[in-house]
Amino acid sequence: MVLDDVHWADAPSLRLLEFLAPEFGSNRLLLVGTYRATELSRRHPLSNTLGALARVPHFARVNLAGLNAQEVQAFIAATGTTLPPVLGKALYEQSEGNPLFLREIVRFLEQRGALAAGPEAERAMAAAIRIPEGVTEVIGRRLNLLSAGCNEVLALASVIGRDFAWEVLLRAAAPLSEDMLLEALDEAVAAHIVEDMASGRYQFTHNLIRMTLYDELRIARRRQFHRAVGNAIEAVYRADRGPFLPELPRHFQAAASDADSDRAIDYAVRAGRRADTLLAFEDAAQFFQTALDAMEQRTQPDDAERCRVLLLLGETQRKSNDFSGALSTLADAAKAAKRLGLPEILANAALAYQQSSWRSGLLNPDPPPTQLLEEALDEVPETKPALRARLSGALGRALLYANAEAEAEAEGRALVAEAIGMARQVGDPAALAANISHLFNFFWGPESTEELLRSATETVAAARQSGNLEIVHEAHDWRLPLYLELGKITGVEVPRLWMERGISSARDFVIEPLAKAILVAQLAAALGATWSSPSRRLTPSAVACCLWLLAPDWASTAVTNPTVRPTANEIVLSTLIRPGEAGSNCWWQKIAMNKRHAAFLSRLDLLSNTKGAW
Repeated sequence: MVLDDVHWADAPSLRLLEFLAPEFGSNRLLLVGTYRATELSRRHPLSNTLGALARVPHFARVNLAGLNAQEVQAFIAATGTTLPPVLGKALYEQSEGNPLFLREIVRFLEQRGALAAGPEAERAMAAAIRIPEGVTEVIGRRLNLLSAGCNEVLALASVIGRDFAWEVLLRAAAPLSEDMLLEALDEAVAAHIVEDMASGRYQFTHNLIRMTLYDELRIARRRQFHRAVGNAIEAVYRADRGPFLPELPRHFQAAASDADSDRAIDYAVRAGRRADTLLAFEDAAQFFQTALDAMEQRTQPDDAERCRVLLLLGETQRKSNDFSGALSTLADAAKAAKRLGLPEILANAALAYQQSSWRSGLLNPDPPPTQLLEEALDEVPETKPALRARLSGALGRALLYANAEAEAEAEGRALVAEAIGMARQVGDPAALAANISHLFNFFWGPESTEELLRSATETVAAARQSGNLEIVHEAHDWRLPLYLELGKITGVEVPRLWMERGISSARDFVIEPLAKAILVAQLAAALGATWSSPSRRLTPSAVACCLWLLAPDWASTAVTNPTVRPTANEIVLSTLIRPGEAGSNCWWQKIAMNKRHAAFLSRLDLLSNTKGAW
């Protein structure tokens, strides 16, 4: 499988590549990706992907040099063109074997009819050949050989994109007749500038040709073309604009009038919401940013509308794991909402801000999550009890992470309990699911496993009723080790099957839990045999799985030396402080979780000593 021009891939596609790459080593599949290193910068998404792929054992990067003299002759012959040896040698010396330069120069010579000359003319031409300074100059010389009408049509097509539909081009080119348009396209096809695709579509033979045409447009002409193309897309796809929403904001923003900016904002927000529904969170963030950029072009900005879009942008940044960006955007949204008197936007911004700070590991961001949540509680009226319940629950968790003192833990726990009661009273499943989920951040000892399992099960039901897939999968993830800790092996199958079914409708928040669920399901059979027959012992791989799930610091040791067993105290203290977490809050939460895990491992006889652990 070959992926060409990977430097143009979007962020979700690159993340999918990162996710699949480790699996290629065990399959009879070779994946080849090509990209231009000159297109990359430190902030380019592909730079991060290349760094991630470098950690995959079967990944290799090959730097391609230019073709040698023999390869140049073979390359030209493969295009169906026969060049005299003297001319092929001159092309190699001047182009340094750059395939794109070679192809464009050969086509330029074909258009000029130079390849039909005699031997003397060939030698003179070889001596006079000058490869242009850049590939755009090569393309420009080819375009100069086309008629003015053809160049005008191609310039309009370049605004549409690399590939374009006949119907859109025809409507955008009005009042140009259909015959004149076909004549221009036939000329471009004959010159290998565009190619005729199936179902009434055309495509530039290389995106650099399109970029050359587009860059040559004057600003006024470019704006006019973008407006014409936007109007054409609206008209052609009036019945179903959904798949074409991503194209419309770009055209109307580039048209650059106030009326066009309004349309760009509307389509960008609609495209962002659609991408968010499709779980393309990075794309959604780009569309919402486009809407904000278009707002800057207005002569009379709408601050309330900008505040709403800031909230949408911050939420999609959070969902795409861009937590630092989400914190900055959501803080701006909360500040603007408070100034404008928009309590619901303030509340939702504060809730997302608190969740982003917790997920990012930045437990003490500026401003503190507790400050935004308290401000929101002051602004949200009593007539919004469900929203106030969610704010109170989030404030309880924020207090837990903001302060390592036991008093803060007790205050946070009380707030969460009160918020759960409020959610039950108003009958709001979304608030109930969110608030019960906060319980899993608090101190729970080995004696609380049954209670935690009941809470996780209730969370699943409430989250499913409210349609919050993220919390559904999180709750199933919590249930997995709880079932194991209680020895309820058959219970493992339900969360695993749910997450497998949900893989097509959820994204980052299900991938890792699903991987864990599959591992737990494989482990459950071995554990079930151990409980049913005390004389049996787990295999070394099952031991390693247990420790990987419940005591990851000991997993590698168990694989290399199965006779080594941690003590209960070592399990309790493991993962307490990791690199970069010195001084981390909520150490008691980790100790409580590790105590439950130590009790479970002791039951399986996987500890060398259980005395003194609790």
